[in-house]
Amino acid sequence: MRLIARFAGIVLLLAAAPSGAAPLDPFPDQPGALSAEEIQAASSAMRSAPGADPALPLVATGKRSPGHFMPMYALFASPPADYSDRVRMRKLVICNFIAGSWRCGAPLDEFRMSANGIEHAFTYQVIRGEGNRQRAVDAAGFLHSPCFSTQYAAIGGTPFAPSPDADYVNTVIDEGTTLRIVTGPLGDGDSYVVEKTDQAADNCGFRLMNARIARSGVQLPAGLASEVARRATLPLEKPAAAPPVIPVEVRGQGRATLGPLALDRDNFAIVIMYLAMVCGVLALLLPRLAPAKDRYAAARMAGGLAGACTLMAASSAWYIENYFRIELLVNGALVLLAWLNYGWLLRKSQ
Repeated sequence: MRLIARFAGIVLLLAAAPSGAAPLDPFPDQPGALSAEEIQAASSAMRSAPGADPALPLVATGKRSPGHFMPMYALFASPPADYSDRVRMRKLVICNFIAGSWRCGAPLDEFRMSANGIEHAFTYQVIRGEGNRQRAVDAAGFLHSPCFSTQYAAIGGTPFAPSPDADYVNTVIDEGTTLRIVTGPLGDGDSYVVEKTDQAADNCGFRLMNARIARSGVQLPAGLASEVARRATLPLEKPAAAPPVIPVEVRGQGRATLGPLALDRDNFAIVIMYLAMVCGVLALLLPRLAPAKDRYAAARMAGGLAGACTLMAASSAWYIENYFRIELLVNGALVLLAWLNYGWLLRKSQ
């Protein structure tokens, strides 16, 4: 679920470039483009975005070309701060108007730096692993360096002089073992995949693995496209069985692994949340089906189910903090109704 959310954020960002935007400013501020009501709706969506700082100021709003599937955008960002003596960083949240409502992505780190004669402004997005900001900054510095040029030629690329308008870094995507560096205007740039190496051994720090050139559609090295297509037709290999573990996360203290079974804490909490709903509905309905002579037994059944509903709702709410707010409210209402139903049945049985 989290991985899908990360991919969705990348898709939204890469599709979000307005027509004719300046190379280093995919979200130019257009004062007066949005009404006060639209700005208020975008701000409300940002405040409810998972992980977003509600205090992030609005720095840019605007509209895209007519017919764009995301006709409006709003950018919230913190003031730039020094990441190092040559790199500035800020935290930002991008909100887009899609299908009649405002939707905001997860907070992103944006870096601005100059390297090898090019001004870069890029977001750093982690889709696998824990992430490493410094590695992303180093990868942006590797691009267009002498090491990069040599390795680019080695995989069949034609040497070129980088353009400040088309070859700046706009996104670094951390895929765990590799980094994908995307250059040029958002949604219309080249893509390079690199992996970290021992800089002391090769004096480069990165190895260029492959590249996709947007202008020509060429994929390097030669044969990469056909190899990718060939692998896509191969039957999936069944992975070797790995010793399963239980991911256990102590509230506020990170995640550890215990035991011989596989269980995801978040999914388990969600299952418990929905079971609490089912239990609450049963607490309202089942006791009323009992014959009149068994009202006391019905009251006891209602009380037991209400207690079970309460325990399950409380245990799931302890873990689920930022999502499923409506479901948690429904659970709370069911708990209240279940206990009121128990009290009513108990009084009638006496």
